[in-house]
Amino acid sequence: MPNISLKGTSKSPQSSFVGLLARGVVALTLVVCAISANAQTASITGLGTSFTAEGLSRNGNVVVGIDKTKNVAAYWSNGAVHDLSGALAGSVAYSCNADGSIIVGANNELPFVWKNGTFAYLPLLSGTFNGTAYLMSANGTTIVGMVDSQWAYWTYSGVAAIAVPGEFSDINAISDDGSTLLCAFDNSYGYELYEFPGSGPSDVPEVITLNSFGQTSTSVVPYYRNGYNPNGDATAFEQLSCLTADGSIQFGSSFDRFTQTVSSGPTGSGSSITDTYTDGFWAISNVSTDSEQIGDLINFEIHACNVDGSILAGYSVTPGSGKDAYGNPVSTVFATGDSEVAFGGSLMDLKGFLTGKGAATAGWTLNDAEAMSGDGSVVLGSGHAINVSEPFIARITPAVSSFSPDQTSFVGGNSVLSTVGLDYPAPAGATISITSSNTAAISASSLAMDQGKMAGTLTIASHSVTVVTSVKLTATLGSSSKVVTVTVNPPPTPAITGFYPSAGVIVGGNAATASVTLASAAPAGGYAVHLASNTAGVTIPATVTVPSGAKSVSFSLTSTPVTAVAKVVLTATFGSSTETTIVTVIPPSVSLVRVAPSPVVGGVSTKVAVYLNGKAPTGGFVVSVSSNSASAVVPKTITVPAGATAANATLTTSKVTAATTVVVTAQTGSTTVDTEMVVDP
Repeated sequence: MPNISLKGTSKSPQSSFVGLLARGVVALTLVVCAISANAQTASITGLGTSFTAEGLSRNGNVVVGIDKTKNVAAYWSNGAVHDLSGALAGSVAYSCNADGSIIVGANNELPFVWKNGTFAYLPLLSGTFNGTAYLMSANGTTIVGMVDSQWAYWTYSGVAAIAVPGEFSDINAISDDGSTLLCAFDNSYGYELYEFPGSGPSDVPEVITLNSFGQTSTSVVPYYRNGYNPNGDATAFEQLSCLTADGSIQFGSSFDRFTQTVSSGPTGSGSSITDTYTDGFWAISNVSTDSEQIGDLINFEIHACNVDGSILAGYSVTPGSGKDAYGNPVSTVFATGDSEVAFGGSLMDLKGFLTGKGAATAGWTLNDAEAMSGDGSVVLGSGHAINVSEPFIARITPAVSSFSPDQTSFVGGNSVLSTVGLDYPAPAGATISITSSNTAAISASSLAMDQGKMAGTLTIASHSVTVVTSVKLTATLGSSSKVVTVTVNPPPTPAITGFYPSAGVIVGGNAATASVTLASAAPAGGYAVHLASNTAGVTIPATVTVPSGAKSVSFSLTSTPVTAVAKVVLTATFGSSTETTIVTVIPPSVSLVRVAPSPVVGGVSTKVAVYLNGKAPTGGFVVSVSSNSASAVVPKTITVPAGATAANATLTTSKVTAATTVVVTAQTGSTTVDTEMVVDP
């Protein structure tokens, strides 16, 4: 950038615009106004009757304007007005960078940059003598203003003229990076309306793009276009007022249709033409330079938006009646109403909205909303506090307005989709915390809200429980919260699908196993199944536990020796499900007979033993014994004592002349076993 000739004052040191910007942004000694963390989620603060507000920093902490008591440029922060050191009478601060550390305006009728108590005067276009800096990009790299009657912009490279279409044009806004400007017609309703019912204004709003090679401009097509009828259904007035941070979407207002009588001369001249339409203001946005109506935001003039355009601010407008230059009645008078904000597809009265969020608005009349912070949490406007004109700052913190799980009663271990709603669009970085009154059932979680959104969804994970558990979930953002109570249930009790002993017939006194099978796996802690037997002849556990993650469990059962066949009914019960099985307990039977020693010399006694397949019942168990030869004489019966499984008796032999094989037989009921022995001579 070339050297800049500075016109300074004796009250402040001199420095250049290049030096101020090249050293980077150094914050002013400002105390940030913070919203206290209490139940109130909005506040309104008057900036004082001695201060005129002209611009708001992107972070919402600094307001620039005029100290009316001294008529000098100043800024407001933390409840106090601070004059710019070195400011002369008649100076004005119009704009600033994102954090308010660099301020621009006019001092001594010259455009200036003020930083750290130092004024740097901006260079003028050749042949010009005064000027004003009106706009500064949030990143501090580009300044837009006027030198004499010519629009210009300043960057690190110097100053350049801006070709603005039309004599009555203004530049209303600049994107955060300084690359995009909004050029719109001067706010002169009557001038524009006098052109009807012809083709409408010859010029339309434009979007200007600045770059290192110069500038390009694109006309914005009005929402209502010319040529829809012979009388020229044209846009009477269209104004672009603000744009998103990247400049891609512009917002404004359009007086598009009207009801009026337009005459080429005084009434009665015979040359009048009557056009009948609906008069009113429409909020408009511009995408690809083709304007579109925003929903039903009728009679709403937009003045400000947040970085992504999800929040709009301005005031309501009501068409009225008036007269043209000839005294004929026309719709040229517009009554302005209250300040409004628009978000989530709705238009809301700002004062009513603030009141509903706990702000102390009594005595205030809010006339206009003129600027907004990047995140939409701060609105700068003008109004009356107890009938005294005063600018105001409204601070808005989104509050949790709803918290709705899609299920309020569910089985533990399942995930539940929940929706959290806000009463105002979320700023960047807004995170809603979800706390749980019982983290064993539901863990704490959080929801990172997308900027500009008023609702978000998250999946809340629950854990398995063994009993019905009531849990309070709290969604919290700042000082606001919503509580919902949900019920976490244990899994539904599964039915018993199988109850089987390892053997359907058991010899009394012998052990066996059985198993219980459920329809689904058990949770942590397992499932306890109740067991029962209808007789003491078979003993089983009172309960058996199906382990976590398993569907079945095996257990042991014991039986009592019996003298006769017994049918035993076993029952397994879990919840409302019951299954039975029958085990048949039978007396023991002989399983083996042995003679030892064998062979034996005739005339010598030996032993014969009988064995049972189970324990003998009370009173013992009698086994019949026989021999097929007189050479070996056995007792007719052998009694196995109670609880025993074997018994023996004496076998007597006779002398023989040759080795003789003898068969010894043992029998219980229908069961017969035998063995061979040899009697030697």
